Amino acid sequence: MSVILGSMFKLNGNMKKFIFNFKTKTGSDRKITIGKNSISKSIQSGTIMKSKAGFFVFIFFLVHMLMFGGSGFALAYATDSPYLFALMHGGIAILVYIIFYLVIFGIDAIKWMVINSIFGILQTHEIINLIGTTFINNYNFFSYPFYRHIIPATYIILYMFLIRQFINYILKSHKNKNREKYANWFFIVINLIFILLLGDTTNLFLSL
Repeated sequence: MSVILGSMFKLNGNMKKFIFNFKTKTGSDRKITIGKNSISKSIQSGTIMKSKAGFFVFIFFLVHMLMFGGSGFALAYATDSPYLFALMHGGIAILVYIIFYLVIFGIDAIKWMVINSIFGILQTHEIINLIGTTFINNYNFFSYPFYRHIIPATYIILYMFLIRQFINYILKSHKNKNREKYANWFFIVINLIFILLLGDTTNLFLSL
């Protein structure tokens, strides 16, 4: 089992590969390389999350993304700074998160994130509006142009996915394919119930 002691992404000399560094219990270094012509087995299967270090990885990203997502949310609706800065801030952070997601969770899990994001489009405006009315004076979802919601919505989709994966990890569904399959469908049903009970999708579609 691997214990993550420290990690970083860096570009090598030819600017073609991302390298993810971590250490095993024996102290030996291992590298996961995302290159032009190679994708590691860990990206395909998300084997890192089967290690005992998984819990600490989740806690780190839950806190880290909460801070970056919060600042990205504030910048997206700020009136005293150019929106281009919010796009650069959020776009770079989201790209890095997605790369980490590929390494940590694997491609199959990312596929389910895309599926759930379809439902997320229908419900995230309610979450955004709830957060906005709580922390921003005189906030109204529909008073902003639609493109202003792209960064906050993406953060919410990534964060909800992270929470879902954390629950899967706690339930150890990654050790049982059938349990993982049922867990994925369970979250889809929960999303549908959330939309039916709390979502007001009519105004959302009218605003597009």
